[in-house]
Amino acid sequence: MYIFIAVILAIGIGMAVLLRSPKFLGFAGETVIRRHLSSLPDKHYRVLNDLLIPRSDGKMTQIDHVVVSTFGLFVIETKNYQGLILGRDRDKEWTQILNKRTRHRFLSPVIQNRIHVRALREMLPDIDADCFHSIVVFSNGAKLRTEVTDTHVVNVRDLLRTIRSYTTPKLTEEQITQVIERIAAVDNKDRGSRREHVARIRDLKQGIEKGVCPRCGGQLVLRQGKRGEFWGCSNFPRCRFVRKA
Repeated sequence: MYIFIAVILAIGIGMAVLLRSPKFLGFAGETVIRRHLSSLPDKHYRVLNDLLIPRSDGKMTQIDHVVVSTFGLFVIETKNYQGLILGRDRDKEWTQILNKRTRHRFLSPVIQNRIHVRALREMLPDIDADCFHSIVVFSNGAKLRTEVTDTHVVNVRDLLRTIRSYTTPKLTEEQITQVIERIAAVDNKDRGSRREHVARIRDLKQGIEKGVCPRCGGQLVLRQGKRGEFWGCSNFPRCRFVRKA
């Protein structure tokens, strides 16, 4: 009996840890978005999920979702975060506030998605810039206080409405087919490459936490600026990496 109870407790604790892990939360958030996007009519919208495509600098960028449609390309970054979300256009890091004692900083999803949009635009130079629409989606449990001009920052419940708000035709059926074929041709489905990409991002974050510049490997130094303290690279001005303190 005691062994049975211990096994049940162990399973319960294991499930609790799993359900709170960033990897599981990210997977759950993307699954919800996929389900929402699948309801878009095939006549006007084609949905591509979990892309890993090359950038012009030789690196890879991972895109959660791209909707290719008559009304342009919707590039979607998902964040399955709860609580109060604070962020502005040029902030390199945003803030998640769960309660008075718990807050968390994370890389700006708007800047992340700008990189994704740029990679797609470089790949599709014949598609006009106004055909690309950037969207960052947070869970419905997030309260958004953001100031952003070039990206839609919305909750899941507002995603489809945001996409459907674009009603001016931009692309022909032939262009849509060509865009999908080009993306499919460069999308890297190799699991090894994807693991390497995720590991590289994790190593960069851990390096910053240890005081190592992710750009050049120099030491991060605490400095005082007009807007308060910040971490800057010791190799300045050769390296201009900065991070909020």
